Amino acid sequence: MTHKIRLAYVHSYLPLGGVENHILQLCRHLDRNQFEIEVCLFRGGGPMLPLFEEIDIPVEIIPVLDQKGAISERKFQDFVKKLREFDVFHSWYGGGQLHVGFQAAYMAKVPVQVQSIAWPVPAFGQHFDAVILETDFVLRIQQKAGVKSRMVRINPGIDLSRFDPKTIRPAVQFDGQVVGRVSRLVPEKDPESFVRSAALVQKRHPEVNFLIVGDGPLRHELEVLAGQLDANVQFYGETTNVPGVLAAMDVFAYSTLGDSFGFVNAEAMAMAKPVISTRVAAIPEVVEDGRSGILVPPKDVDMLSDAICYLIEHPEEAKRLGQRGRQIIEQRYNLKRYISQHARLYEELYFQKQNSKHGHLITPRIQQSSQNNHSVETIGSLSTATTSSRRKRILIIQENGRHERNRQFRECFALQRAFGHLGVSADVWGLGHDNFRQPFDDIVGQYDAVLSLENYDTGWHPDLATLKIPKAFWCIDAHMGVERYLDFVRRHRFDLVFNATEHFVDRFTGLAETSLWLPNAYDSFLVDKIFNVQKTVSLGFCGNVVNRGEWIEYLNERWNLRHDEMVIGPDMVRAINSYQVHWNRNFSIDINYRTFETLGCCTFLLTNYTPGLEKLFTLGKHLVVYETRDDLDEKISYYLTHPEEREQIARQGYDHVRKNHKYIHRAEQILDALGFTVSDAVHYSQRIQIYEITQRMISIKEYLFVSGATKSGTTLLANALSFSERVSFLRNADGKIEEGQWVQDVYEWGKGNQDLTEEYHMTEDHPLATAENRIRLYRCWLRYWDIKKPILAEKSPHNIIKTRFLQALFPNSKFIILVRNGVVQATGETLQQKRSPLVCCQEWVNAYQMLMRDLPHLNEYLIVRYEDLTNNVEATFDKICKFIGIPRINVKDKYFYVHAFRDGIKRPDFNKIQDMNRPHIQNFLTRFDQETQQAMLRICEPAMTMFGYTTDIAKYHEYIKNHNYRLLVTDTGKQETQREKQTKTSLACIQ
Repeated sequence: MTHKIRLAYVHSYLPLGGVENHILQLCRHLDRNQFEIEVCLFRGGGPMLPLFEEIDIPVEIIPVLDQKGAISERKFQDFVKKLREFDVFHSWYGGGQLHVGFQAAYMAKVPVQVQSIAWPVPAFGQHFDAVILETDFVLRIQQKAGVKSRMVRINPGIDLSRFDPKTIRPAVQFDGQVVGRVSRLVPEKDPESFVRSAALVQKRHPEVNFLIVGDGPLRHELEVLAGQLDANVQFYGETTNVPGVLAAMDVFAYSTLGDSFGFVNAEAMAMAKPVISTRVAAIPEVVEDGRSGILVPPKDVDMLSDAICYLIEHPEEAKRLGQRGRQIIEQRYNLKRYISQHARLYEELYFQKQNSKHGHLITPRIQQSSQNNHSVETIGSLSTATTSSRRKRILIIQENGRHERNRQFRECFALQRAFGHLGVSADVWGLGHDNFRQPFDDIVGQYDAVLSLENYDTGWHPDLATLKIPKAFWCIDAHMGVERYLDFVRRHRFDLVFNATEHFVDRFTGLAETSLWLPNAYDSFLVDKIFNVQKTVSLGFCGNVVNRGEWIEYLNERWNLRHDEMVIGPDMVRAINSYQVHWNRNFSIDINYRTFETLGCCTFLLTNYTPGLEKLFTLGKHLVVYETRDDLDEKISYYLTHPEEREQIARQGYDHVRKNHKYIHRAEQILDALGFTVSDAVHYSQRIQIYEITQRMISIKEYLFVSGATKSGTTLLANALSFSERVSFLRNADGKIEEGQWVQDVYEWGKGNQDLTEEYHMTEDHPLATAENRIRLYRCWLRYWDIKKPILAEKSPHNIIKTRFLQALFPNSKFIILVRNGVVQATGETLQQKRSPLVCCQEWVNAYQMLMRDLPHLNEYLIVRYEDLTNNVEATFDKICKFIGIPRINVKDKYFYVHAFRDGIKRPDFNKIQDMNRPHIQNFLTRFDQETQQAMLRICEPAMTMFGYTTDIAKYHEYIKNHNYRLLVTDTGKQETQREKQTKTSLACIQ
């Protein structure tokens, strides 16, 4: 080749990171006889800049962006001019402001434009000649986003000559074993969990050292935390000698909330170090749980510390994992292959453009094997991946649950959620459901299959005998009397019968084309370990008596058994989480739901032996069985006095059911039996990983919720705070603030409910407090937020009775609660809504009484009186801004959109901040007789006194004359502002 390809690697700056390592590797190893390489930075240099200078790679810095991220138009034009010198533009999209480089290349008309996706977001734009994907995880996201650019799959490469455990000497020496991590100290890397786990590990192994390599804005905070926890953690700072610091470690523990690849994990594996990391994003593609490392849930300090202790206590296992990790890097992440694949791609794309420009064609070295827009290449193997265009639809038949508290735990809803996560649309129909009014024959034609879960038909079940689509029945309670189920299958001529009890499978053979064993399962979206629930109950049982009466009576007398009977829904999950030992006794030959739910709560299970149990679990490893009463006594005594062994079995059982016995696994088995292949749906792992991305996006933001009874000033405050550059409230297309309650589809009562009654009170125990609904609510509000701002805010008066619920969904939350004089608020509500003033007063009191019950459970809140907000403007807003953590904003002379009510009619208007109490008090004194006035004051008195309002009627008459708001507030009672920080974590029960 006579012409060197001029190659520009474009990036923002060069911190110590995975993407920057990719660029450095390519610069080091690409053939300089083929490529003329230059690095172009549009923000600044960085600590890795000297490494590029060492290998004689030119680096051009054109500061298009200033420190605040603002674009200099002149510098941007200089950057465009610079890029016109190159044949190939290659950039890495990891989020942030890298779109600047893409836009510059597009304007410069660089002949070949390549983008590497190093972050789980859809590709920027559609005009690239190739999009390089380094993980299957990111690939699936691009396919789902419908990216039209040519997609090429290339595994990252590790320089094994630099990461050689046989030759690299430790950069630092310690006495004793060392557990370490290497990363930037930023929230998304979650170094806090590492520090907290260090404190827990050192209680069991005080000789172990902990080492953090890296720097960032959290360093000081982490150093303070380590001191508070008395954790021996050494902070090494930034270094380019990553192999040396890895050589000093015995265990590499990398807690993170969402790396796209986890390059540092791969480097540790190359150094033959056992790796513990979090099960997020693409990390499971690199670190195979139990084979080349250990994966734990994100933010789970207990499991992270347990995993560290396990490797410290089992050095042979640590060595095995390290050696296997090295083998995986050698086999899959070969640097030579990585470099050659890039070189071939650059060369092919360049010559395609040149030949096309001159009017003739060449045969490309890398054939694109599919015309599908979602095709993907793997250079060398030429394998392709495509996505299916059609989603399957299943109709689930089952009567609705009869207990409101337990309804979401019904099998039909559990399977509906599971199918949804597999990309299969599932609807539920049956007695008690809203859609039951629609005739079955009118709707069934929309579906590809029918699955009946109805085990207690009372005559409403539709006749399926003549139905032509596949129809299946999951027989859950055959142990209660199999004959009726045999008759049920005969009448409806099911194609498939699933039995929850293996014993009955053969009884249905011949009645249906296929009869299979499909054991019970548990709903991992509702049942999980609750980390802030302590296991304070030695021995418990959650369930009904049925055949267990004598056993329960005996255990109560002998062991003080706690029997939680008719404890259902979220209360059941919390109860099981509180047991050290959960005793169970299956009925007949059925392996009941409690078996799976107990293990799903990471609680030790002691159950009677039931046939088939050993086929689902390893007895003694995942759970323990008993035979006789004496055997039961012996095992209760043993495991109550051996907590470490008990907890180990509980963890092993927890891991096992999560991998094998969730409803998602049963849904996969049902789809397989129906003949619906994986390509008929978005694969489970993709769905889960996309959820993990969204969870990560939620977790790294701060949230502010503004609430108060209606007419308490929430709109005024929200508009005022919108002047801050750091706070984004929900705004519609017209620029007006939206209340979140009107733009959501999560709350079961619909949109815009204003009732402040106990019926609508929501806490972390509410059935809607699930991870799924957290994501649904976030997505509903996302399009109304300016996501670039660090604090996402939402205001709805109704939030006042669901603060704990919102904190459970959004743990990084602060709450501002507005309170306004009760009789003023009730008067305005009475005249607008034409309701009884006494009823309005009582609702006001009820709302704030519910709030006061909830306040001790909130991490951070501020109570603001409307009267202070509108009369003592500057001082009150200073307190508000300080509480939120934003710079002071000047709002005194600004105009705001407010809801002005005149003569009972809502008239939106623009006004300066002003106290609007006067007209309401005038109405209070003139439109109601004295008896009604006194009754209103008497009803409101407890709450008004608490918030510092007077109930002296004479003061209200005097206020009308003098218009001095101080006449309405007293010097006693609750402080006008209050903020409470608790050291304990939120009561959120969502994982």
